[in-house]
Amino acid sequence: MVKVDKEYYREWKEKKKAKKILTEEERRRKALSIGTDVWYLKCPLCNMSKPLETWKGKTVFKFYDDDVLQLRRGGGRGIGFFKVEGLDLKRLKEEYQDIFINLKEEVEKLRNAIIEAEKS
Repeated sequence: MVKVDKEYYREWKEKKKAKKILTEEERRRKALSIGTDVWYLKCPLCNMSKPLETWKGKTVFKFYDDDVLQLRRGGGRGIGFFKVEGLDLKRLKEEYQDIFINLKEEVEKLRNAIIEAEKS
């Protein structure tokens, strides 16, 4: 059995309790003053962002999947969520027409922006 130094443990607990919790603005100021710059690649459709470069190499988005809407079941952090069922674009259009129309409009905007960028 490991013997615990009660005095050390009490001091550690008090330090932990006294540790200041930073506000959002304080965290932002601290990060901007001493943080490291990292370029992020942001998906124009879902706003998910990933570091442009990681220890594995360049980041790429491989987000097209036949199942554009997925039902997942799981337990969250530590366990994860696992796909139970998926809807393809055809079923999405039939069952969730408003979401399908919104997705179509956003993809068209992205396509047009890409075409314009290629022209210049």
